[in-house]
Amino acid sequence: MGTTSVEKNISITSTNKAQAVNGWYAQMIEEAEFNRYGLMAMFILVTCCVGGLACWAMWEHFNIATLALLAACTVIPLSLMLAVSPMRVVIPAVTASTAISIIVTIIYLLV
Repeated sequence: MGTTSVEKNISITSTNKAQAVNGWYAQMIEEAEFNRYGLMAMFILVTCCVGGLACWAMWEHFNIATLALLAACTVIPLSLMLAVSPMRVVIPAVTASTAISIIVTIIYLLV
């Protein structure tokens, strides 16, 4: 009787599809999903403090439309975080909210 030898060579290479497609931004979003609750605490703190500072800056030249804009820009990211939305939605909302609040603060402090 003859002997039969079978060799199996299996190599599995795994690449992160999101990292291959979008690079650093996809990797940042993936890490943000992993660190969701720590980032949410920082996002809530930054969004509320910067929004409050913007409301304080516009107090002398009170404008109800600007106040409504600031309230909406502050509440939208907070409600997204409360609804546990994906971080790919929360991060741009927090960034836009913070940018709008800083722009309004600068405008009203220079007026």
